[in-house]
Amino acid sequence: MPEDSYHRTLRARAFDVSRYWLPLSTNTSLGQITSARTLERQISRLMSHELPEIQEIAQELKNSVVIEEPVNLQLEKALQDESLRPLSSLLETGPLLPTLAKYTSPNAHHLHTKQALQKVASELLAGLEPEKEFGVRLHTYQDPLRHAVTTLLYSVSNLSYAQINAVVTDLNAATKKETLDLAFAQSRSS
Repeated sequence: MPEDSYHRTLRARAFDVSRYWLPLSTNTSLGQITSARTLERQISRLMSHELPEIQEIAQELKNSVVIEEPVNLQLEKALQDESLRPLSSLLETGPLLPTLAKYTSPNAHHLHTKQALQKVASELLAGLEPEKEFGVRLHTYQDPLRHAVTTLLYSVSNLSYAQINAVVTDLNAATKKETLDLAFAQSRSS
């Protein structure tokens, strides 16, 4: 490859990679680049959230790809110009993902797992009060099973990781495995 082509390619790749470091809200960013399947999973995950505001965002995302036609500046121009109006039907694209995202719904596995973990957490962590001190604590490497169970319970609790880890450390291996199995129970049965 000639040196000038190499530098052009390298520069293009550097810009492409650096674009992903910018948050979606950065003025120079045009939006999210994603596949249809990834978008479908994101919508499903947001629909499964407990907050109505997040569920509303999920519904807006779904409508934007299933019902609404995307912004089309060429179509806008054709509709404003009498001489181009006959071409407007050729420029209409319709919704972006009318069939793929149409049947997207809340993730039943996620909802079931969260409810089951909340029940286990309320039993195992009963009587503990959240810590009053603020700040960050680093935790060293630990047994993978203990870490997985602690992380699962942390996701449904308002206690600190350290508090939950202390409880999980005292659990027997069978209880830890049962708790971990809850996260995969429904996916195995379906």
